[in-house]
Amino acid sequence: MPPIPGRLCSGSVSLVAKLGRPARQAAGIVFVSLLWLPTLQGYTGLVQTEKLGGVEEPAEAVALSWTTWSDGSWQASYEHRFDHRLGLRDWMVRLDNEARLRAFGVAKRPVLRGPGDWLVEEGYLPSTALVRLRGEAARLLATCAQLRVLQEVLASRGIALTVLISPNKVFTVPERLPAAQAMALAALAGRPKQYDVFLRGLRATGVRVVDCVAFARHLVATEPPAMPPMFVASGIHWTNYGAARCAIHLLDELERTAGLDVRNLAVAAIDPGAPDGGEMDMAHLANVVDTTRWRTPLGQPVVALRPGDQGRTVAMLMVGTSFLWGLTSTLKLHAVADPLSVYYYDRTRTDFVGGDSRPPISLERTADEVLRELPRYDVVVIEASEGALLDLGNGFIERVLRAFDVEPDSTLGLFGYGEVPPLPSVLEGLLDWGDLR
Repeated sequence: MPPIPGRLCSGSVSLVAKLGRPARQAAGIVFVSLLWLPTLQGYTGLVQTEKLGGVEEPAEAVALSWTTWSDGSWQASYEHRFDHRLGLRDWMVRLDNEARLRAFGVAKRPVLRGPGDWLVEEGYLPSTALVRLRGEAARLLATCAQLRVLQEVLASRGIALTVLISPNKVFTVPERLPAAQAMALAALAGRPKQYDVFLRGLRATGVRVVDCVAFARHLVATEPPAMPPMFVASGIHWTNYGAARCAIHLLDELERTAGLDVRNLAVAAIDPGAPDGGEMDMAHLANVVDTTRWRTPLGQPVVALRPGDQGRTVAMLMVGTSFLWGLTSTLKLHAVADPLSVYYYDRTRTDFVGGDSRPPISLERTADEVLRELPRYDVVVIEASEGALLDLGNGFIERVLRAFDVEPDSTLGLFGYGEVPPLPSVLEGLLDWGDLR
């Protein structure tokens, strides 16, 4: 008996041979047309396409030379640019991801799928939030010491500083983790995390902090089931309701700890609705064809001034990550913060004036800019997620201190390796934690 592959091949040939000449010609035309369809789409744009979710590195051209040819860099560059210019590439990627999700229940990296189609991004997994080295813990604590200096420098100029720690979806709703990551989370229980070390350091140094991590977990544990959740399956960040509650908490804490008479807000009602773009960002990052499985009913908050409130409008600068956009959706209402500005990763500035956002502009990142811009604000809020506190401020703290002639600790650039930064005596005892090396 001939081998199986041969039988399959001969069977296929026999099938083609049985077709009439016109049918074979038509099949050939269809086959060749399909091969040329991506090229035709690239030149004509006949089919509507949509940009893939996520961030893709721009394809840079590499000049052809004997060196670039022999080391393969020219070929890699050409392939990269060809992929990005290929017509219908977004459809090919989405169809592949959709088939993978439906057939095997697996999302494509950097997205992981947990129970109930719950989506998690790799960058937020439990292991990323750990403090493994003594140097990392020391760097977090040294940042706390710098924040205390910055708090005093700004206070002398009539500006209140507070640090806001935003919650990680993974730790807030751990039961929705994929099985392997749930096991990893259980195995890491008791190990020091960035949040644990940093919060102790902030309290020891007397830096104002709005702990939205504890606040979010309290809401998850105590809110009635009928209320919208803090996180949803389709989102990376908090829901609009979760962000509104944390923004209201921020204003309450500023009034309590900084002595500011701000305008206080409350969630007056919950309107029926569905996830919006921000609450679907994880589903878009998954790059599948059909996202309707995540478009389930989701209540949306109606925010109003707290009855009887007589607070004043404040000028607020917020420095941090994409979690800030949810907060600004509430803080721009009812003249709570005006002007309201966001330094996004300390790279661009977006201003909200009268509740309307202006196009983002690049920051100069100079001392003159700090001295010119910072006096416009009554409050500065520096935010970071509980699993990314080593990058708090993305350089903002250091450049503001330098602008006011205070030299920050240069050893903080070691990112947890090399020598341990010198610490104030009040913080030294916090390094003796578990099995930090």
